[in-house]
Amino acid sequence: RSVMEGIIGEPMEESRTNRQVWARAIIADALYGEGLTTSVVGKLLNRDHSTVTHYLGLVKGMIQAPVMYQWEYETYLDFMAAL
Repeated sequence: RSVMEGIIGEPMEESRTNRQVWARAIIADALYGEGLTTSVVGKLLNRDHSTVTHYLGLVKGMIQAPVMYQWEYETYLDFMAAL
């Protein structure tokens, strides 16, 4: 979370703002990519496993169309580089 907070320039909160949702989605994708299940990722992010599945779909779509998601894609790349 602290890495993402530095990248987005604000604390991670229980918020539905676009920036916060995408921050959680990118973190979920990274954790899932490390082999954690959607249930475990959900517990870490205080979300249901189905929300994590939704996040994974968001990130997959963003990666396939980075031009449409410029800020999100740049945030994704910055986060992955920081890991």
